Amino acid sequence: MTNIEFEEIIEVGLKELGLEWPYDDTLYEFKIQRQIQDPNTHEETSIKSTAEYFKFLNDKVFPIVDELESRAKIEYWHMLNHNALDIRLSIDSDLQMKEVKSILSKYQIDGESIKKWSQYNDFNLGSRFGCQALLILYHSQSIFTRNIIRSIFWLKETSDGKETEKLTENMAHKVPIYTSHMLLNILPANILYEAISHLHEGIFRLEPIIKENPNLVQAYDNLKRNYEELRAAVSV
Repeated sequence: MTNIEFEEIIEVGLKELGLEWPYDDTLYEFKIQRQIQDPNTHEETSIKSTAEYFKFLNDKVFPIVDELESRAKIEYWHMLNHNALDIRLSIDSDLQMKEVKSILSKYQIDGESIKKWSQYNDFNLGSRFGCQALLILYHSQSIFTRNIIRSIFWLKETSDGKETEKLTENMAHKVPIYTSHMLLNILPANILYEAISHLHEGIFRLEPIIKENPNLVQAYDNLKRNYEELRAAVSV
């Protein structure tokens, strides 16, 4: 079977399983720089903390998304952090694109910066099957994030004291990691795989931090060595 034939089979499967949405030919992307206004100088500065990132989302990102949903009738969107915050969304028509650009210009974002997003197709993620499933998850996670952030700010604005501080701390730090646990709990439902995967991902995510902090290299090397010994001793 040729690659072209295999890709054709996958597209048939996506249609039969109802997994085509969001349609790859409607996906676009624009970027928002992760910056907030300095309260003293009133200049835009890069985000330096989790609290600043939450404020950035609450004050600058979600109002845009709200308007995209209400005015432009955008049904699919998700966000993901790279060098900037990437916003991907499904735009179905020229009229909808015009409305999206109008909304972005209101928030000082160049409408012409919207670029077509290439088809999400990674063989290591199950090709188009896995990628389409992930797109739905990204959408749900983005809505989940909006709900959490708004809950945190609502609590801070309407209540105070240690109880509120504890609740917002839990939502900011405990709830996100619990979502990771929950997904691995139901897929593939293997507690050993869940534990090893978290360790592996944690070690991988530490790499860029280690490069910037040479004093941590020895501890990091020990961590990797201990992980490899554990990984060799178990069977997932």
